[in-house]
Amino acid sequence: MYGRLAALPDEASLLQRRQMLAALCLGTEIIQLRRIGNRLNLGSDLDAALDAIARGDTAIATARLGRLDEELAARLGTAALRACGTILAITEMLERHAPISASMPGLPTVVEGATTLRCFDRSLPHRQR
Repeated sequence: MYGRLAALPDEASLLQRRQMLAALCLGTEIIQLRRIGNRLNLGSDLDAALDAIARGDTAIATARLGRLDEELAARLGTAALRACGTILAITEMLERHAPISASMPGLPTVVEGATTLRCFDRSLPHRQR
């Protein structure tokens, strides 16, 4: 992917550059979440969220990522918190770059509003110390 960014011709539009960068960032976060998810045994829940991303169904993807976040909010440990951060990054990318990705197959095209993630809701008792 880095090679594709470097190989973009000077004539490439700003939109095309943004699309490539968004795809790279999203892919990097997905790989990280997959690795963490394997350690945390997230299994089919994570698969369902990632499948929705692959289909471009942002509404379902963010809803499933939100459910994963709620599950992870109840867990302790660095891996769970790291997964929550990765989920937040993916969700924000889906929300911000959906208009940019409309012409890119495999990237989300519809966003149904922002998602609040429970891992980062400091008002929850399980996160207060």
